[in-house]
Amino acid sequence: MQREKKETFVKFVSLAVLCFLVYLACYATKSLLSVNTPLMTEDGYSEVAIGTMSSVYFLFYGIGQLFTGFIGDKVRLRYMLLFGLLAAALSCFLFAYIDSVTVKTIVWGVCGFALSFLYAPLVKSVSDHLEGREAEICMTLLNFASIIGSTVAGVFGAFGDWKTATYIFAGLLLFLGVASLLFNIIFDRRFPVLKSENEAKKESMPLREFLKYWLKTGGVVFILISAIQGVAKNSITFWIPTYISQYLGFVPETAAIIFSAITLIAAVNQVIAIWLYHVMKKRAMRVVRFSFLVSAVCFLLLIPVKNVWVNLVLLLVAQSGFSWAGTMIWTYYCRKYADVGRVAFVVGFLDFVSYLFSAISSVLFSDAIGSIGWTWLIVIWSALMACGVLSSFVYPSSTKEI
Repeated sequence: MQREKKETFVKFVSLAVLCFLVYLACYATKSLLSVNTPLMTEDGYSEVAIGTMSSVYFLFYGIGQLFTGFIGDKVRLRYMLLFGLLAAALSCFLFAYIDSVTVKTIVWGVCGFALSFLYAPLVKSVSDHLEGREAEICMTLLNFASIIGSTVAGVFGAFGDWKTATYIFAGLLLFLGVASLLFNIIFDRRFPVLKSENEAKKESMPLREFLKYWLKTGGVVFILISAIQGVAKNSITFWIPTYISQYLGFVPETAAIIFSAITLIAAVNQVIAIWLYHVMKKRAMRVVRFSFLVSAVCFLLLIPVKNVWVNLVLLLVAQSGFSWAGTMIWTYYCRKYADVGRVAFVVGFLDFVSYLFSAISSVLFSDAIGSIGWTWLIVIWSALMACGVLSSFVYPSSTKEI
């Protein structure tokens, strides 16, 4: 019994470390363009051009999530991680090396497609190997890594040399890709997939049958919620360093440091989200409604509040709100489909939806900065969060148990 507990602990720690490092690298790379935007605009790149790059990234990432959602339940984790990390490393190198805006846009889209190979297989691996509290902690670490990844990117943005930062990221992704392959070869030999009492539950439910089942168990509602939360998590967050620089008047390097500090402080959001989940009697939908409402109010308060430090606090709370909603989606909702073998599909499809809408909104937001200004853009952000609240009431019979 003691040996079995030790093996379980080693398996848990090993998988937790892998999840944290891989997803930290994913989010740090994804956030790199965001924190480098103020510096790139000083080098002559337009906000519209950078907004297009981010939109292409989001679009390709979303398409990749849809693809990996189909194959992620069948292809081994080691191959998914290896391809994703190595292709992302090459893309980052080319992004910094080639000056053409067109080429940068294309390779940044390829980077997004490559990084889409990471999340769904990681979630599936957690569901296959861990249960209960250990699985919850691993999922929390995944979300925590996404926040710390943004902080890491912000630190590199504070250096003032966006090309050097991108080259360093390319090297780190290359190293992690090789290391993850070696890790997974050893891990797979030592820890086989969990065997459930009813092995049939581990088999993937036929897709047509599953789609009907999914739509009756919250699928419609969570597609809407994922779209809005994705716009907030990706597009709104993407423009926060520029907001801090342009709207609040900080220099780009200081804006990058502030962005890092905000994301670092926001790391506690995963703990807060889980606490809210248990306080609200393990009802994820209640947390979602509360979270979006907090974000809507705080975004709206950014307009009348002129003190930059109070403004930053409101921005932090607004960002925290939609982060709590995201925890409900990825930590609790998606994993409920482990028994029918469709975790990767649900994760991949919902991520596809979130990044598809992120791609569209990122271009619209970049145009809005110049056409309607920051004030009206903030109003739009607040309205989107209000739509998140309203969408949680759609098809209530399908979410009454969530």
